[in-house]
Amino acid sequence: MLDKIDEFAIGEVNETYERYVLNRRDQEEGESFESFQAAIRNPVTTCNNCTNCVESILRDRIVLGIRDAKTQQSLLKERGLTLARTIDICKAAENATSQCKIFILGLVSKVSTSSRSSKPKHQFADKECKFCGRKHPFKKEECPAWGKVCQQWW
Repeated sequence: MLDKIDEFAIGEVNETYERYVLNRRDQEEGESFESFQAAIRNPVTTCNNCTNCVESILRDRIVLGIRDAKTQQSLLKERGLTLARTIDICKAAENATSQCKIFILGLVSKVSTSSRSSKPKHQFADKECKFCGRKHPFKKEECPAWGKVCQQWW
């Protein structure tokens, strides 16, 4: 009875089209693994697959469609890969990537603030010195007349 209601409300399902949608679906740029997984779960259920095949079809679609090449390589190395293990590996890889980004941003922030504080507080520009009359950085150590007695006036 429920099948008849679904058929009436939804209409007849085009199995070929649903499989086309499923098999063409890859993880998009910036899409989380959770969103990708949810997007491919629906077509799997409407493709009229046998119930025993659904998990292996989902697993294969994840392996083929995952965007991160390193994660895909890890999945392909696994022997006896199950859907649950596939999901675990993908989630762990996504979490590790986001944690690395946060860590790197923190390091960059620390480096940029420490490089700002290491600069000298005052820039000593060349100015005309009132002691020797020359132009040099305005520091007493740079002045050739500093600490000496003027011979012209004595």
